[in-house]
Amino acid sequence: MRKGNPIHARFQPRKSIGGDGKLGRGKRVEIPAVPLGPSGVALERTTVIEAYDDFPGMMLVSVAYKNSGAADFAIDQAVVQQHRFSAAVENSSIPPYEMWSFQGSSYDWGKDDVMKLTRTSAQPNLMGAAVKGVTAAGFR
Repeated sequence: MRKGNPIHARFQPRKSIGGDGKLGRGKRVEIPAVPLGPSGVALERTTVIEAYDDFPGMMLVSVAYKNSGAADFAIDQAVVQQHRFSAAVENSSIPPYEMWSFQGSSYDWGKDDVMKLTRTSAQPNLMGAAVKGVTAAGFR
């Protein structure tokens, strides 16, 4: 988003690359995109999807943005993936939030990693942030 407005993209021809990557033998697909229509934004976006033979149930997705114009501009928000889960899909007699969540250890040290969700559950994504009460080496 830029200035509160979404920037819609037009995908360009993809490029597939086989061989060895970061995690061994696999395949890498690069999908470039440019803004759709006269948006006034000189922005290039490249989505990269990687799949590895040793990890058949996993795909890695990354996105890179490049300002291809002469002027600086700010991006308000970039959304690469968005998910909406509902427990009611499996059982319509239960609320959609009736599930458990694994949050990892990126929050308060000693806080529960797995918790039952409530109707108002919310947690910021602090992946890579310093854990409170723990040194950089992982000691209390």
